Amino acid sequence: LASFAALDQLRALRAQLHGLRDQTGNGPATDAVHAMEEKAAALEGRGRERFGGGGFLPFTGPDTLNSVNGGLSSMLGLLQEADVAPTSQAVAAVTQRQHQFAAIMQRWTTLKTHDLTELNGQLKQANLPAVTLQAASGPAQ
Repeated sequence: LASFAALDQLRALRAQLHGLRDQTGNGPATDAVHAMEEKAAALEGRGRERFGGGGFLPFTGPDTLNSVNGGLSSMLGLLQEADVAPTSQAVAAVTQRQHQFAAIMQRWTTLKTHDLTELNGQLKQANLPAVTLQAASGPAQ
């Protein structure tokens, strides 16, 4: 799925940003790297957390790539296990997740086009290497 490919790219981006922290020193490039790290972390979100019984805690807070991936995976698993047609509630839940997915992917597109371009401009001015995205793995959907 496109959301899993985006998550892989985002994690690789965050690793590059982490590596740049020691090279930036002080100034606008440092601030730009820090701001991009914060945006990327907010977009990625936290992974699912387990609770005592071996299950997962529900996602809370704003939608993130992790929460949308988890929600879609859970719903698809439930739908595939059922021997009957999906209920209207299940169809509505999937539709809602599709809208959340589209909004998250729009945020990801903005981060990797607009925000990354601005960051690379700051890095160039500081004579630092540009941050690049790895090629997305898997088919885009």
